[in-house]
Amino acid sequence: MLQKEGVTYKFAGENLAGNETGVKAVNAWMNSPAHKDNILDEDYEYTGICVVDSEVYGKVYVQLFMGV
Repeated sequence: MLQKEGVTYKFAGENLAGNETGVKAVNAWMNSPAHKDNILDEDYEYTGICVVDSEVYGKVYVQLFMGV
């Protein structure tokens, strides 16, 4: 997606969570070593966040991380 939109970056990562609330989504990420590593990685310089409605999960929470 980043390349398709012409975004230049060195590395990127993402976290996705389907959950009822933002608090529950963040708690799930922080209880997952891989997701927590993304959140705490000091090499990422930019973070984008998106929340969309989901009939299955209530909401889908997306974090996109980039290092440039």
